[in-house]
Amino acid sequence: LPPRRGGQAGIDPHALAALEFHRVLERVAARAESTPGRERVMELRPMSEPDAVRTELTRVAEVRDLIAGSSEWFPPRLPDAREALVALATEGGTLTAAQPRLLLELLVSSRELSQGLRLPSNERMGDGTDRERRPHLLRLRARLPVKRDAEATLATIVDEDGAVRDEASGSLRAIRRRLRSMRSEIVRLLERHAREL
Repeated sequence: LPPRRGGQAGIDPHALAALEFHRVLERVAARAESTPGRERVMELRPMSEPDAVRTELTRVAEVRDLIAGSSEWFPPRLPDAREALVALATEGGTLTAAQPRLLLELLVSSRELSQGLRLPSNERMGDGTDRERRPHLLRLRARLPVKRDAEATLATIVDEDGAVRDEASGSLRAIRRRLRSMRSEIVRLLERHAREL
């Protein structure tokens, strides 16, 4: 069940409706850990090419094998950072106050997923031959960015709640210090005015 593509336009929508295929997708999508994951599930359509079906079944089997082999590990949650990534890719684009935290979570999740998919390149299979296990997941792992320097930089910019830290820049620290001073002065003036009434 790959995402919908132009080559699958011949699937009879009435047949899918009769099978209540959309309800099946909704049940599966409800178990997805992220918004992009749910959207991708809802785009799935039946396949008819045997080779493509075998490939998808192999991918599913590799994921099941991976999870069954470790009771303590589960794929990390991936935040929906698509808008932030678009802003980064756009010349002159700017991030909202909450987006640096999303990017940090995305980098951390990518690194943790890469670590979870790590395994020896060759491992003895049940048929006695030495060949690569989980080749699809290994190819996925090769595409995952692991950017510890970027993680460290973002961690100095935003805190756990997503607020920008004073340490993010000297200018920001000076502005916030000035604002705190002004706020204290306003409070002092209001309290003095209240006493004079």
